[in-house]
Amino acid sequence: MPKNIITPEQAVDFLNEALIQDPIAISSLFQIRVFCNIKTVEHKSIQVFKTAKDSYIVGLLGLINGMFGIKAGTIGVECLGTTIKKFILL
Repeated sequence: MPKNIITPEQAVDFLNEALIQDPIAISSLFQIRVFCNIKTVEHKSIQVFKTAKDSYIVGLLGLINGMFGIKAGTIGVECLGTTIKKFILL
């Protein structure tokens, strides 16, 4: 079965469409971070964050960016407070 290939630009368009449909749910979903193990930290493209207590967390955006790899472009967000206003390609 062939894979559906999407570009980072198409992912941004899709995420913005979802954001328009339900901004509270999408903003809340993308704010969730969970602790991750060393295998995730050492993954070649998943983006993680090191906390002040030397542990690591990962969120949905870090995982999505990992699908596109480090060099393929990074998806970011424009926020107003804790509410995502727009997904962007950095």
